[in-house]
Amino acid sequence: MPPITSKTSKRGLTPSNASIRKRVFRSAELGTFIKRLRKEQHLSQFELAEQANVARSAIQKLEEGKGTVNLDTAIKILSSLSLDLGVISRTNFWQISEDETLGR
Repeated sequence: MPPITSKTSKRGLTPSNASIRKRVFRSAELGTFIKRLRKEQHLSQFELAEQANVARSAIQKLEEGKGTVNLDTAIKILSSLSLDLGVISRTNFWQISEDETLGR
């Protein structure tokens, strides 16, 4: 999966590591990462679900690594945690996308 980077949260909080770059290769890793950041921002699953406009069960499934959520739901959850989803090249892992270079 692509790297995840953080921004300041809607509550004005920033995760403990302001420049998070996390490589995620399995949905269970993404769920663990989301759970950690949700707790750092002192949000319940219900509060995060409300902010992301998704079902609480989607948060629960993702955090527990059970089932899958669609990409749109995952992006909404990440956005609510002030995270961006980046896309990386499989052939050149460290290649920076053109959008990132242009600061988009």
